[in-house]
Amino acid sequence: MKFHVFGKVIGKQRPRVTQRGTYTPKKTLDYERLIAESYIKAGGSMMSGQISVSIAVFRALPKSRPKKIASEPDTVKPDVDNIAKTVLDALNGVAYADDSQVVRLVVNKFPRERREEHITVWIDELK
Repeated sequence: MKFHVFGKVIGKQRPRVTQRGTYTPKKTLDYERLIAESYIKAGGSMMSGQISVSIAVFRALPKSRPKKIASEPDTVKPDVDNIAKTVLDALNGVAYADDSQVVRLVVNKFPRERREEHITVWIDELK
């Protein structure tokens, strides 16, 4: 199963602690909701058993870069582990019962280029 999530790529933000308790920032919750909706729109369904997830990250080159620069390595935040955490948490209860079912995870950040920012996710049930 392959699907795309278009828009600014966001890594999992740290929980915020206040006098009223702990909460996940709205920006993270909104992005997780977008990922889940994209999975469902692509025809995704609940999987059981062992799961393999691959994530390809395609980020835009900042507009401030000179026109002569066509691409550059994506070595800036968000980190691959925070991107993966966002995707895995977003698919909890949507693609699988719990992200503990994920036994294989691959995340690739491709060079930043002048393009629309998005992630492509492949999720498969292992037999």
